[in-house]
Amino acid sequence: MVYKLGEIKIMNNKTIHTADYDPLDALFASARQMQPNLMDDNFTKRLLNDLPSVTLVARKEIAKKGFSFDLIGAVIGLLMAYLFIDGASLKSSFLGLISDSVVISPMLIIAIIGAVGLSSAVAWWAVEDNRL
Repeated sequence: MVYKLGEIKIMNNKTIHTADYDPLDALFASARQMQPNLMDDNFTKRLLNDLPSVTLVARKEIAKKGFSFDLIGAVIGLLMAYLFIDGASLKSSFLGLISDSVVISPMLIIAIIGAVGLSSAVAWWAVEDNRL
């Protein structure tokens, strides 16, 4: 490597003009030029081809197991809620949340549009997901 004022000569007789680059950029450019490219021989493709494939049946079995665990957790949660929460106070607290009048405000409209949009996006994602 030969350093001259205003330019850096690197391998293969290429010249980088330092007036065009920041000194740090010129240093990195010269380092990239000095080192040959790494030959990967399609490493990623070979690795993906060597991985065992998961069939559609196996994916559905995994999804069924996950759903069964969710169902068991929901049943346990509902059972615990039934045993430890007083029903009368729960009903009165829910009735206390209901207001006497309904006011439609611009913020309510924006919230409804957002909720519909979010639920539509989640439904689209669930339908278009090809993992199951």
